[in-house]
Amino acid sequence: MNSVFTKIIAIACTATILQTPAFAYQIPEQQEKFIEVVSNAISSAKGVDNDMKLGGIKAKRDKAVCKTLSKDKKVKNWVGTVKTVSANSDGYGVLALEIAPDIEVKTWNNAFSDSSHHTLINPDSEIFSVASDLKPGDMVSFSGRFIPNSKDCILESSMTLYGKVTEPEYIFKFSGLKVVQ
Repeated sequence: MNSVFTKIIAIACTATILQTPAFAYQIPEQQEKFIEVVSNAISSAKGVDNDMKLGGIKAKRDKAVCKTLSKDKKVKNWVGTVKTVSANSDGYGVLALEIAPDIEVKTWNNAFSDSSHHTLINPDSEIFSVASDLKPGDMVSFSGRFIPNSKDCILESSMTLYGKVTEPEYIFKFSGLKVVQ
């Protein structure tokens, strides 16, 4: 129960901070719903004693996530905090944003994993130019699309079921990025 309360407070604080005059930026309703669905699954997974229960939580979450997103999985002007700004060995940009506690939206970090999704950021792009000036902790507004996945609705990169549910890292193709001031 304590972790549920903690997550609710964290979401409320994030929403409050992002809506204060210093930031003057409101989280889109679609993002709020997405965060609520995923955070509820994270809270439900704490203390689960077997993988079957965890799998049930994940399946329920994945269905609810699909209902919050459009068919093309595109989002516009969502808000996040920079967690990682890097590049792969070919110089393509790697970006990870935290949109709420324990929920990340990110590119792949290597060309092999990215071979069919093309999420790595081209060094000749405007997004690369903006992203390369960012540092962890910066707040940004972003647009793009989640990578569709027939099994899970959208692609998530964690290696374990527990990670997929408690600290999801959703793979994302960025189409717009700007610093929120």
